Amino acid sequence: MGPLNQLLLVLPLILLPSSLASCANSCNRRGTCNIYSECVCQDGWQGSSCTERVCPFGNAFSDKASADDSAHAMEECSGRGTCQRGSGICSCMEGFTGKACDRTWCNGDCNSNGRCVSMSELASSTRDENSMQYTYSNVWDADKIYGCICDEGFTGYDCSLVECPTGDDPLTTGQVDEVQLLKCSSDPSEASSTFAVYYQGKVSPTIQASATQSEFETALESIAGMGDLTVTFSVGATSVCQTADTNVVQIKFNENFGSLSPLVPYVDDLLPVGSTIDVSADGTTSYTDYLGTIHYSVKGTKENEVCAGRGTCDYQSGTCECYTDNGDVYGSSNSLGAAGTRGDCG
Repeated sequence: MGPLNQLLLVLPLILLPSSLASCANSCNRRGTCNIYSECVCQDGWQGSSCTERVCPFGNAFSDKASADDSAHAMEECSGRGTCQRGSGICSCMEGFTGKACDRTWCNGDCNSNGRCVSMSELASSTRDENSMQYTYSNVWDADKIYGCICDEGFTGYDCSLVECPTGDDPLTTGQVDEVQLLKCSSDPSEASSTFAVYYQGKVSPTIQASATQSEFETALESIAGMGDLTVTFSVGATSVCQTADTNVVQIKFNENFGSLSPLVPYVDDLLPVGSTIDVSADGTTSYTDYLGTIHYSVKGTKENEVCAGRGTCDYQSGTCECYTDNGDVYGSSNSLGAAGTRGDCG
């Protein structure tokens, strides 16, 4: 047999696998058939004949670590749901939502009494009770774990409960209200010199460096949850900020009891550049004003208990049901131990 005849015999053997390759339903036009009669499916499809849809992937909530500090690999439906192969839609487990079941959900969407936010958004858009702000990003669960930020007056994990008034226990005596001190070094003649004050994460309106005692008090009282205050300037001081003569501002909390969070100033817009505001809220640090008078901050020692500790809270209505046991009758106070409209049992 000559070389040409040998070549002709080999060629059919080489072409035979490809010519006989066949896939079911021609992969339903969603893939290609390889030489092993296997469908190589297009993106979004899987299965022996490319009839099953692939569902969205997300970082797994739990999985086996692949190395030190390496886990939460991409997984279909984030490992928190099952893929509906006919539609390519994830059916999420209870408590999870998103196209890839890739985040937790807020029960009842916070019942219209709050906002459902991720931990990343919580960190970037809010401040804690000490008015400190943090960042939480580049972490696997930063945009996966969600929770409710309740509106003022509401509480509970889903903001479904109404807060009751708090107050000072009327049976305890010898206690005092909190007094914080503030001193501002800035030029009050600069019309564009302004600042703001945070309290428990909530901010005041813009305050002029030239604000008077009453203007400063009004601005602070406009902070949500602040309540009534008594603001006092050093004798003779006419503006909250001074350049040379130190004005020590005393801020007495009349309706918020107990050891309170410090006021936190925002000073980026104070002029001239380098102007400062100092706050004393520790009960020990003192400030001396331009007259030589020494002022001390005072930590509050009154209780700040729900219903003043002398009643039970109806969290459906937000009202206190005051005790009437043993002949003692408690009712709403004025924050000073007398009858009033506070709504507590103090």
